Amino acid sequence: MSMNIAPDLDPMGEWRFEACPVSSASSVVASRGSLLIMRECFYGTSRFSDFAARTGLSDAVVATRLKHLSGMGVLERRPYVEPGQRGRFEYHLTERGRGFFPVLVALIQWGGAYVQEGDGVVQLTEIRTGQRVRITASGADGRALAPEDIAVQPRRRPDGSAQRP
Repeated sequence: MSMNIAPDLDPMGEWRFEACPVSSASSVVASRGSLLIMRECFYGTSRFSDFAARTGLSDAVVATRLKHLSGMGVLERRPYVEPGQRGRFEYHLTERGRGFFPVLVALIQWGGAYVQEGDGVVQLTEIRTGQRVRITASGADGRALAPEDIAVQPRRRPDGSAQRP
C-alpha cells in the first residue's frame, strides 16, 4: 500500500532530501506553533495577542513563528493603530498562505479520525449544503485514489528529460 516510484527516480538513495517538496514545505510550517498559527489565520485571527490566547503558545513562540511565517511569504504584516496606543501589526495570509488551506483541512480530518476519539471535536461543513467537507486524493475524473494508484514521477524539462531531485 505505497505509491509507485517511477524508474527515473530509482535508486531512492540518489534523492536529495532538500529537493523533496515535503522537506521544503516542512521547513516552512512543520512546527506545532506554525501549524496552530496557520489554523488561526484561517479562523480569522490576525492580531498577536489573539494568536497567543487562542493557541496557548507563549508570547516568545508566537513572535518567533509570526516572524518566520512572514519571512517565508506565508503571512504579510499590516500596520494598525488603536486610538491612544502605539502602532502594531496584524498578520494576514498571502496567496502562498491561502494555498495551505487543503493541507489544514486534511490535518483537521486526519487528526479527528485518527488522533482524537471518534471524528474529533470539530467538523468542517459546506455553508451552502451543510454537508461535511472531505479532502481526498482524486484523479482527473474525480475518482478517489489510494496510494497504490499514484506514481511519484520527476517533473519533465521542456525537452522531455527528467529533472533529478
